[in-house]
Amino acid sequence: LDGIYPEDLSVPASDEPGAVRKLERTHPTTVTVYFDGSPCVGATVTLFRETPAKKWEGVADGFTEGDGSAALSTFTSFDGVPAGEYAVTVTQTGKYRELGDPTPAKNTLPEKYAAPKTTPLKVAVKADEKNALVLELTR
Repeated sequence: LDGIYPEDLSVPASDEPGAVRKLERTHPTTVTVYFDGSPCVGATVTLFRETPAKKWEGVADGFTEGDGSAALSTFTSFDGVPAGEYAVTVTQTGKYRELGDPTPAKNTLPEKYAAPKTTPLKVAVKADEKNALVLELTR
């Protein structure tokens, strides 16, 4: 760390303004995913919203456990999701898939669930409630 911080580890003075980020308030949200009636294990669930510029923005995500459930995260682990309406994508590769992953593993679910433009899955997250979403996927 030589050259980055002074010995006392105080933050050095800077003329740069930095980035101001306004974090939206999140609400506890879990999701349980079923595929043809069985829990969908090892799937990445991502909630997207459409921006005013008509582009899709990934807002929150989670990875399903043995019972098909996942606690969703936006800014920190399991912090929930901002209130609003979302398109939901689900991909099952057996490992967590980050947005923009250049080499995703093979998805074992139907492709219609993999993109926000094509997914039929839509959910609403309500403010000041514990949101328990259930998604039923079919072939």
